[in-house]
Amino acid sequence: NDSIRSLLKTKDQSIVLYSSLTPFLVAVMEYYFCETLISFIKYDENTRALIINEKIKIGIPDVMKIQNKETSIERIIADTYNFQNLESIKKAYKKYLDIDIFEILSKKKNINGKIFRVLERLKTIVGNRHMIIHNLEFDYNITKEEYIINAKTMIKVIELITEDIQQKKGIDINIYK
Repeated sequence: NDSIRSLLKTKDQSIVLYSSLTPFLVAVMEYYFCETLISFIKYDENTRALIINEKIKIGIPDVMKIQNKETSIERIIADTYNFQNLESIKKAYKKYLDIDIFEILSKKKNINGKIFRVLERLKTIVGNRHMIIHNLEFDYNITKEEYIINAKTMIKVIELITEDIQQKKGIDINIYK
């Protein structure tokens, strides 16, 4: 009976557990994309050259934080982007690194024995995070296996973007140290 199944799903505590872990996956993505961008703005000559023409307003409090070494110009630039938003990440990476993350992540990949378009799965994860954080809604279809696929998707995102950066920039990055 569908109504009994629906009722049982709402009583399954694993749904709360795996749904509650989803924002942490998005936090991993946010950290990776933000810190990688900051590193390139700070250390890559081509990326640094782009910030010369930046037209961002920096308030006196931020200038004081830069002076006191509490923040950096690179972090202030990165803070103008929302790294929980895929469109914002795409915009930042296209502008500073000439990398189209959507093109890279649109590839189909085998994740935990299932074939997915990485970008579509990532959009679902980010959407689920939004539902949890802003609406306190859970994904009642999430299982341990689905959560593991989500976690492995995030790993695949990092691997794919890092591989592209290595290829385009001609540098060696070991993400598993």
